[in-house]
Amino acid sequence: MGAEKEKPVWERIAELGFADAVESKGFTRVGKTHWKMEGGGLTWRVLLVRGYKATPTSFLPVHGAYVHGLDELYARWDGSKASQYLHGSRQRVHMQSDTGGNVWDAQKREFDRLYPPPRIYGGWLGLFKDILEDVGVVRSRPIFDRDFLNIQFWGVAGNRLTARAFLTDGHDICDVARVVTGYWRKYSWPWIEARQDFDDLYRLHWAGNLHRCEAVLPFDYAVAKLAEDRSFMDSMARRTFAKAESAIEMAARMGFRLEEVATLHRDRPHSTARDRTIGQLIGCLSEARMLVGISRAFELGIPEPEIDLLAFEKYILTNYGPGAPVLSH
Repeated sequence: MGAEKEKPVWERIAELGFADAVESKGFTRVGKTHWKMEGGGLTWRVLLVRGYKATPTSFLPVHGAYVHGLDELYARWDGSKASQYLHGSRQRVHMQSDTGGNVWDAQKREFDRLYPPPRIYGGWLGLFKDILEDVGVVRSRPIFDRDFLNIQFWGVAGNRLTARAFLTDGHDICDVARVVTGYWRKYSWPWIEARQDFDDLYRLHWAGNLHRCEAVLPFDYAVAKLAEDRSFMDSMARRTFAKAESAIEMAARMGFRLEEVATLHRDRPHSTARDRTIGQLIGCLSEARMLVGISRAFELGIPEPEIDLLAFEKYILTNYGPGAPVLSH
């Protein structure tokens, strides 16, 4: 018989205390390095996976949440899924993170508390401040990555500097397991615990960004519908349709009639002020028509604008063909 095959490092990390830590929080084990928790409209998953191919002895503790019903709702738009694969696995999730990232975020918050971002000075005052910092009269702010960040056993594991994972090569794997398990307990579990039902996940992960968003994206409206966030949907609709109406008025002042949109081509050069205005008009009409289609697909009940979108629909048909998702709703 041949020698027993050595276990991957992530399996050994699981055996050395990580699995016990995860299961103590209510996760059910579904594989050697895979755990899940159901409830609150979500399926949470925790996995230990290989970090990156370039460093086979690296690993990552990753976690993500799958929102029940979101893929089915999103499929009404173009038949695709809103979910993506959790890093290093075949499990689908709608948001994800990893323990190294959780530690990084916590240390960055502490850094910003201790060393608040400086005011930005311009002109001579800014130049004078830079000179004083260079000669040491004024203390400059430390550099976070170089002077403050400290994640044990964390390093570059891939072909890019941003491809980081926990490293075991040259280290006692028991020490690595102890430290990483401690990181998961201290940073990852509280992060997951605060998001254990969909309402909390939406509030902490999506709501703030959505209310600052300017782009019209189907995913945003799908997740907002599940959260019954009427405020976002209505305020975004008002802004989007108002922008389209303003763009129509601006183009009209330059002598451009809305029905002329149907004759335009997307590769038309925007070399003059008039052309740039028409380009802005196309962009605003595109967002307005997209929002109309999203509302129809997801049954959002957003009142449709008093804008004649027929010419724009002809423009889409000419330039993108009948298969354009925006024309299917």
